Amino acid sequence: MRVLKWIIDRCEGKIGAAESPVGWLPRAKDVDLAELDGVSRQQFEKLLSVEPDEWKKELENQGNFFETLQPDLPQELLAQHQKLAERLSR
Repeated sequence: MRVLKWIIDRCEGKIGAAESPVGWLPRAKDVDLAELDGVSRQQFEKLLSVEPDEWKKELENQGNFFETLQPDLPQELLAQHQKLAERLSR
């Protein structure tokens, strides 16, 4: 529910987001962490961090999976996959 609230608040322009290679992510200050005992802002920020090497491994696995879906895989999906790979390489 916290993420849904963030999405709605973001759409309504009430809060912001942090740009990352994988898209716009919530900032820790914009997500209600009340009643999440044991989860600090620093821990939440770590959860939202983007580790490019981990994402690159995931993209490779996705690429292998996508090959099994040929020739029916939409080209738009492949294009987005390639764009993400490019953003992670910067």
